[in-house]
Amino acid sequence: ECVLVLTTLHSSCVGDTLVGDVGYSRSCSVRTESSSEELRLVIMAQKSTPGWFGAFLSATTIAIIVGSPLSGRVSRVYLTPDQLRRLHFKPTIGSIQLSEGHEAKFNCSIDIPDARLDPTILWVKNGQELAGNVQVVINELQTTTDGVTTLLSTVSIVHVQRADSGEYRCRLSINSQTLQSQPITIEVEGLPTFIHQPEDRNVTRSKSFTLSCEAVGPPDPVQIRWLRDGLPDSDFHNSPSSYSVSELTDYNVLSNVSFAGVDKYTQFSCEAYNSKGVTTSREANINIKVLPGPVSNVTVTERQSNKLLLSWSPGHDGFSPITTCLIRVREVSRRKGEVMTIRFINVTVPSFQSEVPGLKAMTWYNLSVSCSNEVGASPVTMWIQSNTIEGVPSVYPRNVTARMNESWLVVRWKPPPDDKINGILSGYDVIIRHGPQQTKIHTNTSVVFVDVQEFNTTYSVEVAACTQAGRHGQPTSLAVVPDDRVSPSSSPEIRASDSVNVVLGVVCGFCLLLLIIWGAICFHNRTYDSWLGRLFGGGEKLLPDCNPAEQDCNEKLKPSVLNSMPHCTGSTFTIPDVDFL
Repeated sequence: ECVLVLTTLHSSCVGDTLVGDVGYSRSCSVRTESSSEELRLVIMAQKSTPGWFGAFLSATTIAIIVGSPLSGRVSRVYLTPDQLRRLHFKPTIGSIQLSEGHEAKFNCSIDIPDARLDPTILWVKNGQELAGNVQVVINELQTTTDGVTTLLSTVSIVHVQRADSGEYRCRLSINSQTLQSQPITIEVEGLPTFIHQPEDRNVTRSKSFTLSCEAVGPPDPVQIRWLRDGLPDSDFHNSPSSYSVSELTDYNVLSNVSFAGVDKYTQFSCEAYNSKGVTTSREANINIKVLPGPVSNVTVTERQSNKLLLSWSPGHDGFSPITTCLIRVREVSRRKGEVMTIRFINVTVPSFQSEVPGLKAMTWYNLSVSCSNEVGASPVTMWIQSNTIEGVPSVYPRNVTARMNESWLVVRWKPPPDDKINGILSGYDVIIRHGPQQTKIHTNTSVVFVDVQEFNTTYSVEVAACTQAGRHGQPTSLAVVPDDRVSPSSSPEIRASDSVNVVLGVVCGFCLLLLIIWGAICFHNRTYDSWLGRLFGGGEKLLPDCNPAEQDCNEKLKPSVLNSMPHCTGSTFTIPDVDFL
């Protein structure tokens, strides 16, 4: 035996054990500073020295259970190759079959020929280390007889489930060699377990579709029977099984079962049978695709001068995704009986909102919405009314000109088109800039007169149309450079262009009056000639001759004729003056 110097040792002890009336024993692992090898020691202490280990060593006897060479070197315990060759796990049960909910218990054991070794058995399931939990309990028992240590490890699974099925093995590592037991196969039997169940479908009316169902044991075999709306709808077929619904009633070679299509909501399920009993799958809901439900909550969320922002809530999709919505826009007629054109705007959804562009300012519109899926369109909603607001003009005044008239700068323009004003025209802003100075004039006419204070200076002229909402953005500038003139007067001279217009108007009026007078004279002369023609023309009836021997000619002439005659044409009688009262 070697003598160990405590100052060169590092020990860790397990615990004290009462040894008869002699005292206490403690098992320790001792490691030298120069080696990581450990020795198992039994330290005996007298009963009268319970505080022995920390204070005194004189009353302590140290016995080295695992000896070492006289050289003092500590080494591991190794089994001989022959011992390793004979080392193996004892035979145990190969497979266990049991029903779900029962307890499964199995074990493995091995004999270690050297009691000085203390290996540990590990359990693996399907190649993965098995850890103990509430359901899986691992117990170990170690006994030593005649220098041979027997290790026994037991696994207990409470309320075994299908997930506990698999291959279990014991594994032991000793002298850098890993030993593994023969597999123990756990087979949990019970009702069939579905690994694939029929799924919900949205189908077109009377169109084909296929459902599938698969269940497994153990025990096998497993047979499948299909149910339609809770009632058996097929014979028994081996799992897996497919249920084909097609437009035709012909048998489909790719499926076990084939039936005619459905035209209403239907539920399908399958039953799986084995020797333990029957299991029913979930019900697959077969929905028939229909038109989407009506749209609701059509709301104008934002109004501008030329567009509206519209939002709505779609109805039920009819078991088919809604892909597009259609907005109908119609201007409210201003006159009774006026027919307005409907404009259509296609919107890809989601989201269920869209701009309605290209509208007139301050105008009322009717709007409605419908949405579509692959089957068709939903009913059109009732018209809702909304109006655009007043906006700023979208164009500048046209034909802006600036001319000098004496000491005045005359700026003229034409109003923007009515459809570009986007509201009610409230006037114009005219901005005159020269150097750092700026003059702003607001006018309701299309001409302004600006007093020029400086000549040979560039004047910048801007004209913008205005509504109550504001004016158009920065207008285009017009540059004018007035020439040198006489000093500006306190008031504008008579506008030359306006004076010319007045003079021309007077002249034209006078000429027109002369033309009317001339026409009247011509008309009067033409009427007079026409009377003479009727009196003396060859085609007219001759007047009677005036003869003194006969009765007075005055009695034979009508007053109307006498009024038109200055005198008689007879040679023997003359009417100097004729007056009719």
